[in-house]
Amino acid sequence: MSPKKRKAPGVTLADVWSFYDEYNKAVSDIARKLAYAGIALIWVFRISDDHATHIPRELFVAGFCLALCLLFDFLQQCIGSELYRRFGEHQEKIVSADQTFLQPNWLLWPMDMLFWLKVLAGLSGYYFIMHYLSLSFA
Repeated sequence: MSPKKRKAPGVTLADVWSFYDEYNKAVSDIARKLAYAGIALIWVFRISDDHATHIPRELFVAGFCLALCLLFDFLQQCIGSELYRRFGEHQEKIVSADQTFLQPNWLLWPMDMLFWLKVLAGLSGYYFIMHYLSLSFA
């Protein structure tokens, strides 16, 4: 007997974009929190003696990746804000305030690229943390 097939509820394009925004914000929030947590882990596992503090190479690389994650997150917000400001100012000259119009596809490309770079940098940072921990506690 085959499993019962579920039907997805009907959605509009506005619903789809609302879901996209919701998931995008959630992933960004999680990536940001994980980056901060990863940096805290690096601080916990640093090597200190009486005169100096040393961060092992794997953890240094992990910290660099997590810092990149935060940088890409910041750039995504800044560039998105500026692009939409400029696009809005341009559209104000062309359309009335209550008129509906389509945004060009290229408008989201920079933010999408930075979003995926942020995710990749965060995952890379945790890869190096896990690699370090597996070697240290094996």
